[in-house]
Amino acid sequence: PLSSRQPAMSQAATHAFASLAATGVRRKLARDRFIDVIHDAISERLSKTQLEQILDDVCGEDVQEVDHDHFLHCIFRSGRTRKHMAELIAACSPSGDAGLNAAGVKLVLQACGIFPSKDQLAAELSRLGKDLLSVEDLLQLERELSSRQDVESKPATVPYSRRALLLSQLKHIQEVFVESAWLKEGCEKYNQDNDGQSRKLDENLYGLNKLLVKPSTDPDADFLATLPEEMRQSTGIPAPRNKCSFAELVNPSGLDIMFFVSHYWGHKFARTYHSLLKFTTSLQLPNPPSVTFWICLFALNQHAAADEVGEQPEDGPFNVALAKASL
Repeated sequence: PLSSRQPAMSQAATHAFASLAATGVRRKLARDRFIDVIHDAISERLSKTQLEQILDDVCGEDVQEVDHDHFLHCIFRSGRTRKHMAELIAACSPSGDAGLNAAGVKLVLQACGIFPSKDQLAAELSRLGKDLLSVEDLLQLERELSSRQDVESKPATVPYSRRALLLSQLKHIQEVFVESAWLKEGCEKYNQDNDGQSRKLDENLYGLNKLLVKPSTDPDADFLATLPEEMRQSTGIPAPRNKCSFAELVNPSGLDIMFFVSHYWGHKFARTYHSLLKFTTSLQLPNPPSVTFWICLFALNQHAAADEVGEQPEDGPFNVALAKASL
């Protein structure tokens, strides 16, 4: 789905259109030319194939000449189509209902790259006068909030219910960072440098969070540059553009959850991985590496874990992730 690839793009698109207007280009463009122009403006956010998909959704597959003002209004100002918004609502609602409460609305807006304050969101919901918002309500709310200068805009988040990791990705972490002794040596160095601390860092999820998850998801940490030369090409971890969860970093479009994992952070990561491997093998599924797991260490943005957990358990990430686990 395009939801995790579609942060606030209206400024880039508007700039592209302004450049065209300055050169006297007419108000409609041939389909191929339109795709080229918009892709040049937002190439870091959407591929040409994704733009084609959006164009098909909004204008139809047979349209060869595009009114780019209409397209701008439908996509780059309102953010997405009705279909995409319905998918976001389904992903953010534990019950899968069409309507969303205030907590769900917040998650949908964040998946659109819109981060209103608690007071701003409360005011908008009060103005709408509804307990549950529909697809049309969300499209309207996104359109209005995205045009306001006082509402914060950030890179869009992936809904919690799609922040899973593949078993093959867990295996990669185990091989590259644990079996190589990188995690062990990092823990030992940290303990030596912080000898006065009561809690020692170990090869468990606490150690993995401190040495891998948080640094690799922080653009300011320049994590890849800290690795030994021979490891840099084998990590498979991209450079982050913003602070995010590890799952969002390695799976920016998200993955559906098959299994929700409840576990103890104090266990060695190797033990956690081998337990999941043994469990997956016992299922005798046709493609074990593609089995997905929701693990809070990787699913939550550890730079803002308290904010992500939320105020009420029923509105938090664990609830929606557990509800969406398919097996």
